[in-house]
Amino acid sequence: MDRLFKLIYPTKCAICGVNIEIKATQMQEFTCNNCKLKLEYIRDDYVVKKAYGKYFDYICSPYFYEKEIRNLILGFKFSNKKYLCDFLSLELINILSKFKPYKIDYVIYVPISLKRCFERGYNQSYLLAKRISQRLDIPIAKYGLIKIKNNKTQSNLNVAQRLTNPKGAYKVLLKSVLKDKIVLLVDDIYTTGSTLNECSKVLKEAGVKTIIAVTSAKARYGFDTYVRWGGSLKSGWISWKHFRLH
Repeated sequence: MDRLFKLIYPTKCAICGVNIEIKATQMQEFTCNNCKLKLEYIRDDYVVKKAYGKYFDYICSPYFYEKEIRNLILGFKFSNKKYLCDFLSLELINILSKFKPYKIDYVIYVPISLKRCFERGYNQSYLLAKRISQRLDIPIAKYGLIKIKNNKTQSNLNVAQRLTNPKGAYKVLLKSVLKDKIVLLVDDIYTTGSTLNECSKVLKEAGVKTIIAVTSAKARYGFDTYVRWGGSLKSGWISWKHFRLH
C-alpha cells in the first residue's frame, strides 16, 4: 500500500520539484542530490553555539539564510507553503536529537500578533515548533508566550529600528509552569537576534532557567558581525543590503 501511494504521489524535491526516489532503507528526504549540494550549511562546529551577551543561552541554526534556503523560507512564511515545514524542521530535529547537555522540558515558539495571524492564516514558528515537539517527544507550551503589541514587521526596518522594535511586545502567561525549566525557543530566521532576545528576556524574567534558541536559518553577516567590523547605528541609516539578505 505504501509503495502504491508513493507511485501515485511521489516525493518531490522542495527546491526544484523533481521526483525523488527514496529506498526503503533511507531516511526521509526532501531535496534531490543536486539541490542538496547547493544548500548553504553552517559548519558543524558552529551549528549549536553558546550565546554571549544575549538572554538566550544557546543558538542553533543549520543553514545560512541565502539562495535556495532563503527562497524556501520566504515561501513558507508568506506564500502559504506550509508543506515546507517538514523540510525546514528536519535538519533542526537531527541536530537537536544529538544535543545532549540538557534535557529540554518544553518547546516554545515566537508568537505573532492576532492581526498578522489572521492575515497570514498561520504562525510559521508555531508550525516548526509543533513538528519539533512531535518528532522529539517534547511537550509544546502553547500560548506560554504571547504577543501583546502589534509592532512593525522586522523585515521592513533598518538595523537600528530592528533592535528596538520588539521591545515590550511579548508577555509570558505560564510562569508557574515554566519556572526553572529548560526550553527550546523556535523561530524561522535569525538576523539581528533582537526578536529572540526580547522573547528570551521576558522568559528569563518569568523564571526560565535555560533557553536554547533555534531557527531554520541564520544570516551569514548579522548584526554581531557588523559591530565587529566597526559598524555604527548612528542615525539608523543602515540597510539590510549590507548583510546580503535580499
